[in-house]
Amino acid sequence: MRLLLVIALALALGACVRVRPHAREHLADPAMQAPAWPAIDRVDTHTREISEGSEGATASGGGGCGCN
Repeated sequence: MRLLLVIALALALGACVRVRPHAREHLADPAMQAPAWPAIDRVDTHTREISEGSEGATASGGGGCGCN
């Protein structure tokens, strides 16, 4: 049992990596982010457009009140 625990701990700690500062910019790239669900992405875009009072590529306009 103890040997199994030591092996599991060794495997888990093997995945830990120290990322150097110059390599962090590649990890922060938007392409490295987990993909969002399309429905949530549409809601976020709609909310942002309404709050900014802007019109984006989704062709939905809105005012700042959020009443549309």
